[in-house]
Amino acid sequence: MKITKKLVSFLLMVCFVATSVLWVPETAFAKEIQTVSQAKKLAKKQVKGATVLKVEKDYEKGVHVYEIKLQKGKKEYELIYRASDSKLISYEWKVLSRYVKRGSGKIISESKCKKLALKKVSKGKITSLTKKRSKGIDIYKVKLQKGTKKYELKFHARTKELIDYEWELVSKIDNQKYIGEKQAKQIALEEAGEGTVVKIELDMDDGVPVYEVEVLGEKYKYEIKIHALTGSVLEVDREKKTTANLPSQEDEPQISLEEAKEKAAEDAGVSSEEVSFTKAKLDYEDGILVYDIKFFTATHKYEYEIDAVTGEIRSKEKEKYQGDGASGDTKIDAEQAKAIAVEHAGFSVSQVHFKKVELEREDGQLIYEVEFDRNGMEYEYEIDAVTGEILKYDAEWDD
Repeated sequence: MKITKKLVSFLLMVCFVATSVLWVPETAFAKEIQTVSQAKKLAKKQVKGATVLKVEKDYEKGVHVYEIKLQKGKKEYELIYRASDSKLISYEWKVLSRYVKRGSGKIISESKCKKLALKKVSKGKITSLTKKRSKGIDIYKVKLQKGTKKYELKFHARTKELIDYEWELVSKIDNQKYIGEKQAKQIALEEAGEGTVVKIELDMDDGVPVYEVEVLGEKYKYEIKIHALTGSVLEVDREKKTTANLPSQEDEPQISLEEAKEKAAEDAGVSSEEVSFTKAKLDYEDGILVYDIKFFTATHKYEYEIDAVTGEIRSKEKEKYQGDGASGDTKIDAEQAKAIAVEHAGFSVSQVHFKKVELEREDGQLIYEVEFDRNGMEYEYEIDAVTGEILKYDAEWDD
């Protein structure tokens, strides 16, 4: 009898140890994503029966994440997992545009659209509702918040079909550590030099807490981003309130492109020899002939819109680079970055249409973001502005 009891006890202990051994790896796996295959496995478990299109490890809002794109039937999904604990922090699906019909009949009312949204997000709080037309389709875009999630839903305004559904976790912000709205307003008004604060919000911008302040002046409106911890002005955007009283335009510009570049650099307090221009071209904006000028220095990037007839600065934007100071001068210019990207894609510069060529600072590193398209395919590149190394690239069909 004693032998039997001892045998039973021994067997129970073996079972317990075996269970523990089997259980530990699964728990460890759930805590951190270390490989692409683990990220794929999580995504396919979330969207059963889907095909994985792309997996990319990235750095967003101060944390490493895995972004996974999948397709199942008529829908394309995008899931974002936090790498440190495998938590799903963003989830989106959308009906592929080729499956969305234009529809007929009357556009549904806003109140009807709100009911549809609240049916999908029960007990959610609607924060905004807008109607727009995209690719020949009338769409309602509804934003909601519920608990720790914020949602964005898009409904076909005629068929009532939900064609885009997205939620993401809301970043928690600790107000006690920040300069406060009163000081942020004062800093914004000093930067603008005029006007009244009409809106202020505390938000997270790439992991940095910022106050976004809107100031309305006599002739201009300003959007100013202020670091919520230090009070440093990170970004300033100034734009004319209206264009009703602007002088009439001639067919030909009265000032040259070089004069426009000089004027922009002078307004920024630097000489044109000290900056690197990433964009300088003649364009039309609201029927006005203007020069679009973009350039950067070691600490800031600037964007100007200058009237090509009068030379007046219609709008300007200044943004301070994030990070601990400058990482050194760039060794390649914007044209070289374009050439590196298109060569890697197998084309020449003349064969593609460029949509974006901008210098940015990410985690203290200066990079060029280059976007172009060719024959319905869109390409995106990130290139080290010092070494010319391709840091990241992506190519996908324009749906």
